[in-house]
Formats: sequence, C-alpha cells, structure tokens
Amino acid sequence: MRNLLWLMPNKTYKFSGVYKYNDELINLLKDKKKIKILYCGKSNILFNIFWSKFFLIPFFLFFFSRNYDEIIYPEEGFAFLKFFSFAKKNKIIIHDYRKKFSDNNKIQRIETLKQIYLNFNFLFLKGFDKIITPSIFTQKLLSRNFLNIKKKIKVIPNIIDVERKKTKVTRSKFKHSDKIKKKFKIIITVTSKETRKNIKLIYRLAKKTVNIKFILIGNFKDNEKKKNIFFYKNLSEDDLAYLFEISDMYLHPSLFEGFGRTLIEAQNFGIPVVCYNTEINKEILGSSGNYLNLNLSDHQIINYILKKKYKKNEKNEILKNSKRYSKEYIKKKFIKNINEI
Repeated sequence: MRNLLWLMPNKTYKFSGVYKYNDELINLLKDKKKIKILYCGKSNILFNIFWSKFFLIPFFLFFFSRNYDEIIYPEEGFAFLKFFSFAKKNKIIIHDYRKKFSDNNKIQRIETLKQIYLNFNFLFLKGFDKIITPSIFTQKLLSRNFLNIKKKIKVIPNIIDVERKKTKVTRSKFKHSDKIKKKFKIIITVTSKETRKNIKLIYRLAKKTVNIKFILIGNFKDNEKKKNIFFYKNLSEDDLAYLFEISDMYLHPSLFEGFGRTLIEAQNFGIPVVCYNTEINKEILGSSGNYLNLNLSDHQIINYILKKKYKKNEKNEILKNSKRYSKEYIKKKFIKNINEI
C-alpha cells in the first residue's frame, strides 16, 4: 500500500466545492491507499491560513516529503508548493482555468490580484506527473493553453451524493417559507460575489418582479437586504436540503465555471435548473438543463421562469442526470482515471 500525502484546504472551507471534491476522492481511495491528510490550517483567521500555506506546509514538504510516494495538491492555488516537494510523484487538481474570462471582463481588484497569483502558480504545472480536472471543458482549456501536458490530464467529475431524506429542520427556523410558497414562485441560488458568478442578475430580477421570491445562499454580509431576496449563509446540510425541497427552480446565473457542483446538488432534489447556454453547463446537464441565451433581457428571463411548467417525465430526466454523478456511477465509469491517482 503506497504512502499518499493529501494536502487539503482550510478545515473551515468544508462546504466549498473544492473541499467537497477532494473529500469525496479521499473517501473513494482510502481503502486502497494509506492517506495522510494535511490541512491548510483549521481556523478561518487570515493569518492562520497565510502562515499554514506559505510557511508551515512548505517547511513540512521540504523536510518530510521524501517519506511519501505521492502528494496530491487540492487546487491550482497550491501548485507553487511543488517547488518544496521531493516526493516520487506529485499530482494536482485543477478545478478551472479562468484566465481568459478574467482578461476579457471587468473584475474586482481582489480578483485581479488572485488571478496574478494563479498565473504564477500555473508556471509550475508542467512539473506535475498527473493533472486531475472535474470536466472535459477544463481539460480542453488547459490543453490549449499549456504545451505538452495533454497526456497528463485525467478527468474525474464531481461525486455528488445528496440524500433526499426527510430533513430534521424545524419549520420554525424557516417559518415564513410555507406562506411564501403558496403565493410566489421560489427560486434558489447558491453563489458568491465573484464577478463570474453574475450575482447582479439576481439583484436585477428581484427588483423587476413581485411574483418571484429568491433564496440566495452564500457568504454575504448580515446587513445585506434586497427586495424579494432571502439571504442565508453557513447552513447545515439539513438546512440546505430543506431549502432545496421547498424551491420551484434553481437559477444558475454564472458566466464561467470549471464544473458547477450546485447544479447537480439541486437536481438531486428533482429541481429543474435554469442556466446560461455555455459549454460547461451543457456538458454537465446535457438535455436535462433549461438554457438561456446570454443576450436575453431581464424581463425575458422573468417571463421564462414564470411560464415554465414541468411535467413528470422532465423530473425523471433531471434525477437521471444527477445519478451520473453518484459515487457508484463515477467509480464504474472513471475507474481507470481514479486508479491513476
């Protein structure tokens, strides 16, 4: 049994897509390999994360990486750590390659700094023995932009198993939900304030309709208030499941993703997904998605949402697509790539 060191994001990021992707792969492989997990800190205090990533982990790798046959790096922002490793093999997970989007769109200053940091990390990409991506879309982007790495890239989609069990949430926690559902269409979105996530679309739609109520889940400020929008953050899995169950539709306004995990999480509850007609969305959803043209006006999108009705066979197709990302399906379909980790 080979010794494997798996670097992980900060422990407080356990609800993030990056963390979940790595955690699911670890659970898939833990019976086959002896895995040691090294977290990038256990507190969300910025200094703790910075100290762990740029001092403690490099120190550990420099002095102890020889003890491991392989090291897995959890995302593209960890690529520079390859410089400190003396392990026999180094493998990295690349969740997306957003440079073109960042170059062609007006993004926030902090996103610009992050992109500069990521560009630096991608300089180390050729030194890795294997590169794992969650989608063919990301595989294509990497192959086009980096020479001589195509054969190193292996695709393993997200494993998304969400139990459709009866949630334990008390109705008093979301006491307004039953009354709202009787009068309005409820649209749910899980997102962040990154430019590519296009949260401004939700804000605009909420201002222009009184017939839709929006549930927005993400790390937003407590004092943030918008018309027709209910904000939630730091939800338990049961809380999130409850909100999915009461929602009529999942709206995915994102303009760029490397996968789009929340699309499938929503489909696990039989919720129809409305999203833009992008290459990555079509790869993940196939014929089960409801696609919007990028040039549609806000009122056209509102009308589409209000008029859209779903038949039983459409719900069956939604659930069928979500099963393509179950643990059992991924193990069977991508066994060769999984064994190469």
